[in-house]
Amino acid sequence: VPMAGLRPILDQHGCGDVRPLLNSGNVVFDGRRAASARVAQDVAAWIADGLHVEGPVVVKSATEFAALVAECPYAPGALDP
Repeated sequence: VPMAGLRPILDQHGCGDVRPLLNSGNVVFDGRRAASARVAQDVAAWIADGLHVEGPVVVKSATEFAALVAECPYAPGALDP
C-alpha cells in the first residue's frame, strides 16, 4: 500500500497523528477507543474503498503492543546483527 495514499485516508477517517513507518505498510496513529479488531476491519474497508487494494490489516493498541514487547523471549540487543 503506498504510504502517500494511506496517510490521507486515515486522516480523513479521524485517525490522529498518522505516522508511516518507512515504506513498510505500517503506520502508527491515535485512534478511536474501540476494539482493535473493529478498527482493523474499518481500516481494511477504507483501504479497499480508497486505494482499491484488499488485504489483511492488523491493529494493536499501545497497551497490546507494549505487552508483545514485554513478552519477547530474547534479551535486549540479542537480535541485532
